[in-house]
Amino acid sequence: MISVSEALHLIKENTGPVKDIIEISAIESAGYVLSQDVISPVDLPAFDQSAMDGFAISPHSSERYHLRGEVRAGSSTQFQLDPGDAVRIFTGARVPESASAVVIQEEVVTDGDEICVKSDVSKGMNIRTQGEQLRTGSVALSKGMRVNPAAVGLLVSMGIEKVNVYRKPLTSVIVTGDELIAPGSVPEPGQIYESNSVVLVSALHENGFGVISVQHVKDEVSSITDAISAESKISDLILVSGGVSVGDHDHTVECLANNGYVKIFHGVDQKPGKPLYFGIKDDKIAFGLPGNPASALTCFYVYILPALRSVSGSGFNGKWIRAGLNSTFKKKGAREEFLRAEYSNGIVTLLPLQNSAMLHNYAKANALVRLPAGKASYESGDPVDVLLL
Repeated sequence: MISVSEALHLIKENTGPVKDIIEISAIESAGYVLSQDVISPVDLPAFDQSAMDGFAISPHSSERYHLRGEVRAGSSTQFQLDPGDAVRIFTGARVPESASAVVIQEEVVTDGDEICVKSDVSKGMNIRTQGEQLRTGSVALSKGMRVNPAAVGLLVSMGIEKVNVYRKPLTSVIVTGDELIAPGSVPEPGQIYESNSVVLVSALHENGFGVISVQHVKDEVSSITDAISAESKISDLILVSGGVSVGDHDHTVECLANNGYVKIFHGVDQKPGKPLYFGIKDDKIAFGLPGNPASALTCFYVYILPALRSVSGSGFNGKWIRAGLNSTFKKKGAREEFLRAEYSNGIVTLLPLQNSAMLHNYAKANALVRLPAGKASYESGDPVDVLLL
């Protein structure tokens, strides 16, 4: 059995971007990771723009200016302003080359075809200069960056229609367990509704990753082996929930080996999620997860989500911060522990009922607190590592 840090290191060392690079529409690229730098084909702004509604002026010694006309956003009309001339101008409109400042309308009094400027004027005031944001040929977005909504807007504003990105990993979920039934069925004595597949698929979707297949199989070697074989042909990553411990009916590790997966580790010194398995087969990876839903979800956030980010090209990472504990706490046992919690304004509050089979408090949690193996007692205010969900 290895430590949490060792497990994270081994997963990081054995994951990396998928080899496939695809070209997609810029407007559909949110959530993907750029496989190369995006070079700006234009200046942004493309011309000197007015940053405000007001008046573009060519300064002179008087406060009064002669009004020559107006320039709206999108207009191609150009004015040659002499000193003492002005034009009415609107936000985003092209500033006449002969103007050196824009005065906001609140600082101007109009009088027929003349205006009086009530404030001091400085050169370049309220003008977005050409190329102020980006110059033609400069790097607008860097390789390895995950495209967010602002980046999509930037791509479109540069006139870019398509970008090259890493293909997102294809994921399959396999759930084992003879006791599990689908919602809508009537449970017999000893049966329970299967929730792990729904939990894992929802977690994947929430973080921008798709699922191409979900299977529920019996606790038998042939069924699990066949399911892994089928999913390995279509997926980059397989999540097998259940059957990963060492009981008489726990066959997941054996079945992964039957399909050629090489075990990197099996068992992590942590609570919950001790039986976690990680293996690889060529450029494919597999995780064996505990059947308890809270354990499976904890393993997803701590290990699988960073692995997915690595495979998708954005690097092996999680949203870890430091925060102050809101109460005293005594950890039972020597294992490293992950506790469901609520985080707000630098303070983290542990939730009750941390049982690995319970999802109720997980539904309220927005964070996991990581308590290392070497410390058992905590006081209110002690700093702890927190993973934001």
